[in-house]
Formats: sequence, C-alpha cells, structure tokens
Amino acid sequence: IVCTHLSIPVNVLIRPRGGDFLYSDLEMEVMLADIAAVKEAGANGVVFGVLKADGSVDVAKTKRLIDCARPMSVTFHRAFDMTSDTEAALDACL
Repeated sequence: IVCTHLSIPVNVLIRPRGGDFLYSDLEMEVMLADIAAVKEAGANGVVFGVLKADGSVDVAKTKRLIDCARPMSVTFHRAFDMTSDTEAALDACL
C-alpha cells in the first residue's frame, strides 16, 4: 500500500524476526517470499543482512536473497555492524 501512495522510492526491511542475523532454512524461505511480495508491490529495493555463527557474512544466503531481489536495489543493513571482521565483511558484500 505504501508504494502506491508515495512518490519517493521505498526500500523495505526484510527481516523475519528480531534478534541475531543467523537465519534457518525456513526463515530464508520467508525472506524470499517477502522479497517477492514487495517486488510485486513496486518497492524500489530491499534491506537485509545475513551472518554465519562465526560473525562473517553468509555469502551463499545473501546471494540467494540478492538474486531474488533483482532488479531492485539491495542494501546490506545493520548486520554489518555485528560482523567479526568489518574489512572481510565489506569484501564479501561487494
């Protein structure tokens, strides 16, 4: 509804729950479905972040979400601040 009433780009936070940024397979399926729904609704982009237990970016899961989001814009969110190595995390995100 927001996308139809605003003339500015809308980027939607994709997050199935609060807490950490380690997501199960079921949570990933929810996130993929949410991305598909906001894409259909006309969102400009999505915002998310996925980490592994060691504090590194979960590149495989992040890639799945990015692939689903295309051609929308993607922003890796606050999960970045929780990484164990910000330089490695930045490289992983690029």
